Amino acid sequence: MSVTIRHPHAEEFDALMRFLELGFGHSKGFFERTLGHVCRPDPEALLWSYVIEEEGQIVSHVGVYPIEVITLGIRLQIGGIGQVCTHPQARGKGYMSMLLRHSIDEMRALGYSLSWLGGDRQRYNSLGWEQAAPGYTLTWSRRSLDRHLIKPGTVEEQYPQDALAHVQRFQFEQPCSAIRPWLERQLRRPGLRAWTADDGYALAEAGERDCLPIIELVSTSGHEVEMIRALIERAAVDSAEWTLSAWDARLPRLMPAVARYRSEGWWMYRIIDLYRLLQAALPHLERRAQAVRNLNIGIAVHEHDRTDAVIITVENGAIEIQRGVGVPTVVHLDPLEAVRLFIGGPPIGVPVPPALAALLPVPVHVSPLDYL
Repeated sequence: MSVTIRHPHAEEFDALMRFLELGFGHSKGFFERTLGHVCRPDPEALLWSYVIEEEGQIVSHVGVYPIEVITLGIRLQIGGIGQVCTHPQARGKGYMSMLLRHSIDEMRALGYSLSWLGGDRQRYNSLGWEQAAPGYTLTWSRRSLDRHLIKPGTVEEQYPQDALAHVQRFQFEQPCSAIRPWLERQLRRPGLRAWTADDGYALAEAGERDCLPIIELVSTSGHEVEMIRALIERAAVDSAEWTLSAWDARLPRLMPAVARYRSEGWWMYRIIDLYRLLQAALPHLERRAQAVRNLNIGIAVHEHDRTDAVIITVENGAIEIQRGVGVPTVVHLDPLEAVRLFIGGPPIGVPVPPALAALLPVPVHVSPLDYL
């Protein structure tokens, strides 16, 4: 049987969209409407799609889309995985694992340090993706806001496309933000609502009857809670919820009026290149290294076909990252343990020197506006 991995051609774009709609059970045009910033028929976007062709027909697809995030000043290139789909009649042949392994190799060649996706943990664990980078979902109710005497701020609802300049102006005022070359397309997403204020903006999902899901909110004067009260009033709901990264410095001032909260961590990451990840995170690691005694340790992440290895050296507060493991002490990890250690998650079963643990994890957060 003839099987080929390749990028789709421009003339196949419509058929590819219909194939994905069939696989996910979505309505016609769903992906062009909801993910128009990445689902496009132009040559650049087609290079983000990988398909398996079987006997002349596309039977499996994985998208590897560029996501560039800035978390506490740390800028990371992430390969976002989306539209993972195999035709029902072609399932059970290992095509999805084949495509995902190919995608990992491609991301490494393209210079990505991390990959991100949303999905079933057991399904993607076998290929190195693990839940990490925890956050918190905060919920404010009318009652909790009344109790803290929170009055509505001044906001004005806009068509999301009309709020483009406002979002562009204020989006980098957040501790966790993103580079968005296609922001105008992202704001066309169905069901998106936008409000602007003199010192910021808010984006939220429409359609919820009782609770407004906030996607992103900025107030440079620190009046986020007053804006939230205004959104609850304008949307005529009983409450609002907002998921933030555990790295978000706004959490302390948001917590007092919160009715309840829960920890989150269902999105999954995979380390594509540990050296690149740590080099990008050097400003953060250098700050942490000031409180660390001298360290000279190797990290070896053992994958199915290779070992990703680095040496971390801290001497008198100065940190250096090198490729390789030519040192006496080496910590051996599998890909899942590496994600939990370096990106943040539950403890791993491998002893980690306290000096190494003090440097980690690396700050990373993907905003819901950039989900795929």
